[in-house]
Amino acid sequence: MVLVLGVDSLYGQAGGKQTFNFLDLKLSPYIAALQGATIAQRSDNPIISTRNPALQNKGMSNRLIMSYNNYLSDVNFGNVAYSTTYKNQMINAGILYVNYGKFDGYDAAGESIGSFTADDYAFFVGSSKSINERLTLGSNFKAVYSQLYNSFASGVALDAGLHYVDTSGNNNLGFVVRNAGFVLKNYTEGIKEKMPLRIELSYSVKLSKAPFRFNILLHNLQQPNMRYIPQDGSVQSTSLDGNQKQQQIGFGDNVMRHVTLGTELILGKYTHLRFGYSHQMRRELSPTIRRGLTGFAWGFGVNLFNIHFNYASNSFFPGINTNQFSAVFNLKSLYTKKKKLD
Repeated sequence: MVLVLGVDSLYGQAGGKQTFNFLDLKLSPYIAALQGATIAQRSDNPIISTRNPALQNKGMSNRLIMSYNNYLSDVNFGNVAYSTTYKNQMINAGILYVNYGKFDGYDAAGESIGSFTADDYAFFVGSSKSINERLTLGSNFKAVYSQLYNSFASGVALDAGLHYVDTSGNNNLGFVVRNAGFVLKNYTEGIKEKMPLRIELSYSVKLSKAPFRFNILLHNLQQPNMRYIPQDGSVQSTSLDGNQKQQQIGFGDNVMRHVTLGTELILGKYTHLRFGYSHQMRRELSPTIRRGLTGFAWGFGVNLFNIHFNYASNSFFPGINTNQFSAVFNLKSLYTKKKKLD
C-alpha cells in the first residue's frame, strides 16, 4: 500500500518518518495535468484551494466539484468540495477519500484470517480574505483519519497561503505552507510520526497577446536536500543488461527536483489544454534508459451543458499512466435554469 502511494506522494522524502502522505495527492485533473503547479493560478474550480487556500475567490461561489482518479493497482481516490460566500468572505469545505482495495489477511502461521480493506479520509474547511485588490490571504483546517487493517491513526493540520496579483492581472505569485500540524494517534504505539509538511512558492504569468499561461512551482522548500537514500547523493541503479552503476545526484539535479512546470493553452473561457512536467518524478520513478514520458502530464477542460468537465493523464513509469476525471457544477446557474423551465 505504501509502495503504491509512494509513486506520487512519497518519492524523494529523506529523513524522518511521515504519515498521511495522501494529503499530497493531486486531487483533481486540473491540478494533476499541471503537475501541481497551481498555487499561483486563480480559477473558479473549488479544489485548487486545497493547494493554496488564498486562491479562493468569488468566481468559485456556489460551485461544487466531484473528482475521481482510477489510480495505480486497485487504489482509487476522489473528493467532493463546495465553495460559497458568507459575509464577503469565501468559505470552502470538502472531503477526500483514498481506498486501497481489498486484501487477504494471514496470521503468523499462514492461516487465513479473512479479507480487509484500507482507507484514508481527510475533511477540510477553509476561508480566504482579500487584504486589498492585489493581496489575498487564506487558510484551511483539516481533520485526518486513516485505517490500515486493525490499525488506526488520526491527526489535524493547517494550511496557510497568500496570493498576489499585479494590476494587469497577468502576473501572479503564490506562497503556501501546507499540512502544518500534528498526529493525534499513531498507527503503532510508541512510534511517533510527523505530518507531511510542505512549503511551496510559485509564479504564474498569462501572456497578454497570446492564449498561453505559464507556471513555475518551487516545491518541498522545507527540504533543501531532495537526494534520497543513500544520503551521500549517490544512487545504485541497474541497467537493462543487469550491470550495476553508480549515479551521482549533483547540485543542479538536486535543485531541479524542486521545480515543476505547467503550461495552459486557453482556447476559450472554459476550454483549456494543459501540460505539466515534474523533474523529480522523471528522475526518481523512471528507469535510467528509455524513460518514456515519465514525469509528464496532460489534460483538458471543457464546458458542456453548464458543467465544466476536466480530464488528466499522468505518466508515472513508461507504459503506466493514471486517468483522472472531474465535474464542476455551477449550482446557482443550474438552479436558475431549472427555475426558468418551471
